[in-house]
Amino acid sequence: MINLETAAFSIVLVDADWKEQTRREGMLAAMIVQEYPLSDDEAVTAYEVLHPREARVEGPLKEQLSRAEPKIESGQHLALIRWSDGTESLVGFPAANIAPSSELLQSAYRNGYAARCLSQSLAARKESRHGQH
Repeated sequence: MINLETAAFSIVLVDADWKEQTRREGMLAAMIVQEYPLSDDEAVTAYEVLHPREARVEGPLKEQLSRAEPKIESGQHLALIRWSDGTESLVGFPAANIAPSSELLQSAYRNGYAARCLSQSLAARKESRHGQH
């Protein structure tokens, strides 16, 4: 599971296992985070910019990201942002900029952290269900 954040929208991408689980169980999940490990100031300073293929995901999603182009035809950069706490987001920002804006970084961090918490929660739920059989 990985979060994709642009100035216009945010979306969480999931692999086939999560899609199948959601379809089978009719599950819709949301995550509300009241406190983040990094402050807003840290969210705009404590990160590194990487190629999307460096994302910590597996399976078909990893394969898709390995083929992702860092420069998109629409004049955008596509980069993986990894914060010091391990949170990751794919971020699209104008090619004229060397880095995403502070506002975009803050938003991407919060969405990415929530997506990570949701992924961990779903994984724990999946493990507990398999353990019951």
